Amino acid sequence: MREELVDFFLERFDRMRSTASRLAYAYVALSLARHAGVKSLRELDKPSYLAWKRALVRSGVSEFTLRSYVARVKTLMRWANGGQVPPWLAGEKGTIWDLYSSGEHLRDKILRPDELRVLIEACSHVRDKAILAVLAETGLRIGELLSLRIRDVERLPDGTFRLRVRGKTGLRTVVAIASAPLLAGWLEEHPLATDPDAPLWTTIRGRPRPLRPKAFREHLRHLAQRAGLE
Repeated sequence: MREELVDFFLERFDRMRSTASRLAYAYVALSLARHAGVKSLRELDKPSYLAWKRALVRSGVSEFTLRSYVARVKTLMRWANGGQVPPWLAGEKGTIWDLYSSGEHLRDKILRPDELRVLIEACSHVRDKAILAVLAETGLRIGELLSLRIRDVERLPDGTFRLRVRGKTGLRTVVAIASAPLLAGWLEEHPLATDPDAPLWTTIRGRPRPLRPKAFREHLRHLAQRAGLE
């Protein structure tokens, strides 16, 4: 399996430059060899996969850790099988990219700090960096964050931002502290920053339009692939 991993990393070099991401895949491959009893990815079948999964559950790993391992197994198996995930594996839940369809939060308890850093580094625009940083820090849902308007953002004297959020439980405020520099960077580039009624998050190309949750979730999947966090 070591030679397979080397080939896997070489083929994905441009998309997986993060040491943390490579180590995560290496650890998953090692756990497959140990708990599934396989010497090659091509030997992995449903019974051996389930044996591996049971061993992880018995070891007490968190739900996110388990899902992130499953996601990496799916990526490895897709690579080993010529771009196709085996049918018995295709339905397995992966990591946060699957959870987003149900409106989950992007908190550190779901996305580890090192993975958040890798994901932000994969972003080519400050808007995306700011969205991810604010989501991770505040625990807002994507729909809540993307529904904000310029008037809902208040820059505080210390450089942080107060956000007025309208959600299912009514109006509440959250403060962006660690994510404030990225949010400030986006506001400097915002095409409609002087219009209080303009959406806080807009499309980047062409005429500015509100950024929709569905579109950003799909964009997030592409960012995850670019960062090697499939």
